[in-house]
Order: sequence, then structure tokens, then C-alpha cells
Amino acid sequence: APTIATPASGPGSITGKTATLSVLGADDGGEAGLTYSWTLTSTPTGGTASFSANGTNAAKSTVATFTKAGSYTFLVTVSDGSLTTTSSVTLTVSQTLTTIGVSPASSTLSANGSETLSATGYDQFGAALTAQPTFTWTKTAGNGSVNGAGVYTAGTSGSATITASSGGVSGTATVSVTNAAPTIATPASGPSTVSIASANLSVLGADDGGEAGLTYTWTITSSPTGSSANFSINGTNAAKNTMALFNRAGTYTFLVTVSDG
Repeated sequence: APTIATPASGPGSITGKTATLSVLGADDGGEAGLTYSWTLTSTPTGGTASFSANGTNAAKSTVATFTKAGSYTFLVTVSDGSLTTTSSVTLTVSQTLTTIGVSPASSTLSANGSETLSATGYDQFGAALTAQPTFTWTKTAGNGSVNGAGVYTAGTSGSATITASSGGVSGTATVSVTNAAPTIATPASGPSTVSIASANLSVLGADDGGEAGLTYTWTITSSPTGSSANFSINGTNAAKNTMALFNRAGTYTFLVTVSDG
């Protein structure tokens, strides 16, 4: 019967997808007449491996290609055509961070809005890492900002590219920032008639970036000939409540412009 001159061996542990396995038999008929047949005797659940060469003399050195991380045990049967002997070797395929996915990969936010992004590290087979790494978050393009927890806060408009990275591997997400025009939540109002030289005017806007970012600018679109009016506050957020000061009796029409900038 053939014998094992050099037991089956491999690298022990790898972080890639392939590994070279080798063995060498001896036989009274000469080693060149031997065939080497590799089989798997244990694998991780759902995992398997294929061989670059098998069942031939050349298979004394073969490349195993794996489909999943985990522990694999190989049995090689050495045959002279009638008699056989065997040798085995165990190899561990370790997960290694290969890609990072950021979720959501693309999204749309209102101006000054925020959202929490999440990152997942995947191994060389596309499976999520059992032990997830720590990610570093950066804004690599566009407006807004992102903090260390992956919370992105938008700017006023445009887009941003957010990157999660670890160990030289990175993944990105794209955020589009829209800026809708402000609306009127409470229309401009004031007393219809006054008998003094002033009147309180008020209005309230709404905006996707928040009301606090709005400015209110009051103008007069019609007034008595020779008259004028001043405003106690104008052109600021506080001007949503202002006092108009008159210098002449008559009818005045006011226009307030609400702007998000």
C-alpha cells in the first residue's frame, strides 16, 4: 500500500478565499503512479470548497477555494490504483473586513434636517462580520455635517457624501438636501382700524428648516399721499410681531415677505 511521505498540510489560517493544500505519498511502484483525492469531512454550516486539481497525481498540490468563513477539515486519499492511505488537515478561514455598507445608501432630507446612518462591515464572502468594527464617520463631499455616531445634519440645499470607514475600508452614502419654500402658517393680521398712531402687526411662517430660521420683512404697498410708516422690528425672525408707527391718517396696506434665506 502507498504511504504518506509528507502529511497533508495547509496554511492553518487564512483571511482570503483560497489556500494551497499539499501532501506527498510514497509507493513501491513510484510516486508518479499515485493519485490524490481531496474531500471535505467537516465544514461550517453552508460552507464548501472546490479544488483546482483533484483525483490526479498533480493534486498532491491543490488550491482550495472557499465559500464561507469557518473551520474546514480535509481528507486526502492517496491511491496506487488498488490500495490507499489517507491524511487529513484542518484549516480556518477567518472573516476579514472587505467592504462596508452604509444604510440608507441614498436618502433625501429637508433643509437643516437630520438622520442617523448605520454601517455594516462585510467579510470576503459578502457576509456580515460576526464582530462588527468601530466605524469612523466623515463628510467627504457636500454640505452639512456628520458626528461620530453617524448622525448627519443637513445644510440648506444640495447634497452630501457621507463615508464610514474602518481599517482602510470604507463605504459611502449620498444624501440629497431639498429646500422647500416657506409657507404661511398664520396669515398677516392687525387691527382693521386704529385711532392712535401705531398698530401691532403679526404673521407666522412655517419651513422645512424650522420656523426659527425664517426672517420677516414688512413693506407698505399702499398708503395715503405723503404718509410713511416705520416698524419697531423688521427683517428678523422677531419681526413676526412688529409695531407699525404712522405719521398720517389713512388706509395702509402691508406686505410681509417670509424668507428662509
